[in-house]
Amino acid sequence: MLTLFGTLKHPFPVFQPDQTTGEALGLANLLDVVLTAVTYGAGLLLFVLLIYGGFSYMIAGGDEKAVTKAKTIMTNAIIGLIIVVCAWFVVAILQTVLGFTGILQLRFTGPGGGA
Repeated sequence: MLTLFGTLKHPFPVFQPDQTTGEALGLANLLDVVLTAVTYGAGLLLFVLLIYGGFSYMIAGGDEKAVTKAKTIMTNAIIGLIIVVCAWFVVAILQTVLGFTGILQLRFTGPGGGA
């Protein structure tokens, strides 16, 4: 391979081969990254909505309309979390039934990007 101008790396590391096994990472890894990001985002959104709903409930001052709105916000946040958890389980079941590997691999990275 002729490298006159150096080498270029793929801008998306999702599609880079795994450094330990050398196998190409494809759709399964992409789905894993997307599902993990959506799950973290849903958890963060749940937290923010619960804080907002609780704060709205506290400052409602007995106004029934405001209290109902705050309760609706908190209820919808919990329902959204239940939907995300159910979707996670559906993907896990489909992964097992269809024999895919690489989806829903929980990785917790700390400082420095280490796993």
